[in-house]
Amino acid sequence: MLRQPGRVLFPNCRTRPQIRESRRLRSEIIRSVSETDPKEILREARRFVKSQQYAAALEKYVWFHDHALESNRALAGVRLSYAILEWVDLGDVYPAARKALESVRDAKSELLIQGTCDVGLFHDVASINRAFGQIDRTSDLFKTIADADRSVAEKFFRIALESLVDTKEFSLARSFMPDPQKQIEQFAMPFKFGRQSTPSVSSEFQEAQEGWPFGI
Repeated sequence: MLRQPGRVLFPNCRTRPQIRESRRLRSEIIRSVSETDPKEILREARRFVKSQQYAAALEKYVWFHDHALESNRALAGVRLSYAILEWVDLGDVYPAARKALESVRDAKSELLIQGTCDVGLFHDVASINRAFGQIDRTSDLFKTIADADRSVAEKFFRIALESLVDTKEFSLARSFMPDPQKQIEQFAMPFKFGRQSTPSVSSEFQEAQEGWPFGI
């Protein structure tokens, strides 16, 4: 079939410039998705740390902490464990990162002290304190909230229990336990599962349980 001058035989076929433009747009879309994918953001943070681009890594950890759950609630555990621990490690070599994480923790603590009843906020603060090795700060925060409004503190109790045990605030913990036996069994559950593969439960937990004046 001969092509007639001025006539396009295949009007639906794209020219090379159109193909290049399509590829460019597709690349931009892929890049845009990657930039807002929490998992990719966390991977980028780790790559920046490895290449000693600490300021860039800090930006990624801040973004992940602030936005990861907006698109993927399943990342809640990673956000409160690995991501925060890595952020703390970054702070060991880049002090600005530690200062930034402390600021996040302090700002959220202040909101809680001012009366914000948000379990997620309290969990964030408790996780950051644990990563810093400052679990006593969680206990102190809980006591402050309990003094101001016990009904709010009740919502945070399960998260705060670890810190109360660690700081031996047994009387305070008992006051939030309508059924101490049940609460202790729930608290001990992870240790019981661990005992299936290890000789005994944590010695710290055993010592704490023996010392609790719960009358059980």
